[in-house]
Amino acid sequence: MSDWTEFLIEIKRKREELKCSHSGCWYRGAAQISHGLLPKLIWRTRKPDTEDNLYRGYLRTRMANQNVNSWITLSDMQHFGTATRLLDWTECLGVALFFALNFGGESKKPVIWLLNPFSLACRARASNNKSIGDFHIDPEMDYYRRFIKEKNWPYKYAMPFYAPRPNERIHAQRGFFTVHGTSDDSIHNYAKRHVRAVSIPTDSLSDFELFLEMAGIDHTSMFPDHEGWLRKVEKEYFYAR
Repeated sequence: MSDWTEFLIEIKRKREELKCSHSGCWYRGAAQISHGLLPKLIWRTRKPDTEDNLYRGYLRTRMANQNVNSWITLSDMQHFGTATRLLDWTECLGVALFFALNFGGESKKPVIWLLNPFSLACRARASNNKSIGDFHIDPEMDYYRRFIKEKNWPYKYAMPFYAPRPNERIHAQRGFFTVHGTSDDSIHNYAKRHVRAVSIPTDSLSDFELFLEMAGIDHTSMFPDHEGWLRKVEKEYFYAR
């Protein structure tokens, strides 16, 4: 049995463990399993005013729209690579594979994380309410007010979250978010019942890369803009097998 087949069987088994066989499963690809499930804002800094400074700093850039909901601003910050409390997820396994294999440098121990967002929502709310967050339509749950100004976000644990205004990249990547709560711990530490990890065998990376190539999953499909096209050209010229 090939590594590729064993990988797919393991993905199926983990989905069943999470009770995602007949409901949505979210995936996240990472170059290193050691990275865990912590957003950049949490693992990069411990200064209490960093989030406020980053948010205000972004609003001073020419990319920012001063007249939109603060959740839209936050997702735009994530889009441009700013450190936020968001983690990117996708409902497409192929997309997660792409990110696991194409980022993180040469020393890779890639992994696919699986998440049941509905059970995680119940965990965060401590209730049977499994709905995905639509915080941007509730004025009482405004990101800037709750996290930065009043510092009274009600959830300790991460909540699954719909993108408030899906841009072209989010559409292409079939993306979703989790928003990290007041706990600085990684999701895979406090929510073991709701997440699983499947490692990608490093001896067979070429087989997985071949799948992505044949499926047409590359930088231009994941980043349908100038940056995606330039990354694809760079890879073809400098990193071709």
